[in-house]
Amino acid sequence: MERSYYTTELIKQLRIKRGLSRDDLAHRLGYKTAQYIWSVESSRTLPSPKLLKEFSKALGVKLNVLKSAAMKDFEKKFRWIIF
Repeated sequence: MERSYYTTELIKQLRIKRGLSRDDLAHRLGYKTAQYIWSVESSRTLPSPKLLKEFSKALGVKLNVLKSAAMKDFEKKFRWIIF
């Protein structure tokens, strides 16, 4: 079963829309390689709240845009708990 998260898809879409390569985004975030970006975009890793803030700066979007996507992910993952 393939994992897919709103947050990771949004980060990928924003990166592509801004004409950035994974390497470009990685460098904006202070990483030497694009491995972490690939990991995020392939939904293997979800960024921490602190990194969401860094992604928002690097991608030129308001933090609330990424926070909203993260909340959708949380609701999707834990919907079975919600009555």
